[in-house]
Amino acid sequence: MSRRNLQLSEPFGVSDIYVSGCTTADDLGDGMARLTFYSVQRCPHTGAAEYVVQAKIVLSRSALSDLALTAAAGPEPLAPAQEPALQH
Repeated sequence: MSRRNLQLSEPFGVSDIYVSGCTTADDLGDGMARLTFYSVQRCPHTGAAEYVVQAKIVLSRSALSDLALTAAAGPEPLAPAQEPALQH
């Protein structure tokens, strides 16, 4: 079964998190890696850019390789594109 066709279960709502970028993967040993995602925000006092950690994900090295391949392929549409209705 392809990753696109997996029957995922989401027993409770998992929020989307906006991120601006990702740091390099940390090697945790035993075939595991950690990705740290951040967003760029402006300090309200100085106006300087701040890189604020939004999420850290620990995954296997094989999952990290799958993620790289998936990201390189680009996003897929969530629903088939629909032609706009003709108006008379």
